[in-house]
Amino acid sequence: MKNTIALLAASAIFLLFACKEKPAPQRPETPPTPQLDFTIVPGERVGLVTKNACTREAVLAAYGDSAVVDSVYLDEGMMDEGLVLFPNNPRRTAYLWWDKEFDPKHIGFIRIISTDLPTGGADWKTDSGLAIGSTIADVEKLNGKTFDIFGFGWDYGGRVTDWKGGKFDGTGFGMLFSPAGDETDETLLGEKNIPSNDPILLKAEPRIVTFEIRFPVRDSLPPCLAEKANGYLTTEPVLTVKKMTVNGQDHFWFSDGAAAYDGIEYIYDTYCKEVCKVGGFRKPLDCSKVYDAGKWEVVWQEF
Repeated sequence: MKNTIALLAASAIFLLFACKEKPAPQRPETPPTPQLDFTIVPGERVGLVTKNACTREAVLAAYGDSAVVDSVYLDEGMMDEGLVLFPNNPRRTAYLWWDKEFDPKHIGFIRIISTDLPTGGADWKTDSGLAIGSTIADVEKLNGKTFDIFGFGWDYGGRVTDWKGGKFDGTGFGMLFSPAGDETDETLLGEKNIPSNDPILLKAEPRIVTFEIRFPVRDSLPPCLAEKANGYLTTEPVLTVKKMTVNGQDHFWFSDGAAAYDGIEYIYDTYCKEVCKVGGFRKPLDCSKVYDAGKWEVVWQEF
């Protein structure tokens, strides 16, 4: 009898566990879909690309399959490898480029292009409402001041050159305008600065056709060099400061674009003493040889 009771008890326990619901098989996790965000906050972010996470690796991680490695147009007919966001959707396409030689950590530019003026033609908009197709009046209102643009009809035609101390000054926020009509007054053509309130310019009804965004780089500089850098910006629209350690001492190269036009750029030590100069088409100075084996790093950049 005891054996029968024990057998019945064992059978009951077996049935109790056998009838319990088996756990559902775990499904493999699918990678999250990138958040669709097309907001531009000047100086801070473009969609998921932020000033603190703007390396090529960070952008690829943020956008997944929506970002592809491809050739990107720079300027003056030059191309280089970069990233293209949403390459198959013209309303969302953006072009990203890094200067691999000097600054792979900070993005060189983010460019959003459209020529569909009447409708805007792109999903990207600033947090204040500017979009492809916005007018000069729209931009003036948000900048809080008039600004200057290059004359039309050449590679840099219609590009904003000076925000004149307005809200967008120093943010790295740039744009290009194009006249709405087929013909442009001759006084608006060529390499010249034109005020945004110029009556002939306004008659041409220019609208934004390109956003070109950069993020300022503001790593710490020795006080005397920070003062010198701010002084440069009173006469130059862009300044890049590169650093290299030579024989245990930091050297800082102030690059304002002069060397590209046969001008001179200067290199200082931490005490603002000039230690070398570079540029022009003349023979390099002997002092520049110490930099051949090193690598410059961008530590400060203002627009």
